[in-house]
Amino acid sequence: IKIDVATCNDQTFINNSSIGVYPKLIELREHYQARGELKWLAFLFATRLLIARIPKIRVMLETEGRKIGRYTSFIFVGNNHYALEGWSAGSRTGLSSGTLSLWITRTTTLLGFMRMATLMLIGRIRQDKDLDVFHPKDVEIVIEAKELNVSFDGEVVLMKSPLCYKIVPKCLAVIVPTLP
Repeated sequence: IKIDVATCNDQTFINNSSIGVYPKLIELREHYQARGELKWLAFLFATRLLIARIPKIRVMLETEGRKIGRYTSFIFVGNNHYALEGWSAGSRTGLSSGTLSLWITRTTTLLGFMRMATLMLIGRIRQDKDLDVFHPKDVEIVIEAKELNVSFDGEVVLMKSPLCYKIVPKCLAVIVPTLP
């Protein structure tokens, strides 16, 4: 079958990309691992440090003819539609919808993130005023800083602004095994 891939500038990704909290968490975890900590312990140390200093980023997004200016701590760009609520939150609902999942938070506090996580689990995040969700074919994100760490499928890459995300429909052929 043929599935979609997504790109950001010259970086291709299969699953998702994020800006803000998640790339920072990976960066801090890798720092502790380089000092010899076990991965799970490095993750705990990184989480503790990140909770004390949640990053805040000023961005300007342009998608679907709209411009959105925001201070945020988390932007998620998924290749195709990602489930937003319940126990399946964060899983994809398909691989060839021809659109991105774009989630932008307004909250920049630990309490705000905990509230949003709870709303996701109980299936009420769609009513939350602190989360905007779009399903565009492309989005341009201009960041106040000249460079920023961005995660792509769990790997962190230093990127220059603007970040131009787009979906590339049905361009990757994959073999799907048939079940007996």
